[in-house]
Amino acid sequence: MKELRQVIVDYESDRVSYNFAKTAIYKITGKWVDKYELDHYWQSESLDCFIERLMIEPIADWAQIDDNRAIGLLDEIFRSLESNAIVDRNIEALEKQYGKSSGTIFDLVFHENLQPYEILERLKKDTHIIL
Repeated sequence: MKELRQVIVDYESDRVSYNFAKTAIYKITGKWVDKYELDHYWQSESLDCFIERLMIEPIADWAQIDDNRAIGLLDEIFRSLESNAIVDRNIEALEKQYGKSSGTIFDLVFHENLQPYEILERLKKDTHIIL
């Protein structure tokens, strides 16, 4: 984490180029960061939050999420509201598993104030429109 912080600080201070920073970030995190994100992350999150988001591992086995695990991931969202990295990771995996569009779970949690079991029931409903 210290190494990643230094790369970002060096980039922001014009000590390294974007290409160098992009490659170094990929070597540390396994994630590619585009120039816009690197230049503008600070508009919506702190450096610590940005680093946490880059360092967190995605849920690779999202296709195996069952109801019990879904409730666990939803509970973790509610326990970790101060961590955008955890919230984003869990929401992404759940939306993939239940075939929902991006933003669905965010709305259910933050706008409709539903609890984990209510959210799971909504996720399980087929909302696809067949033409």
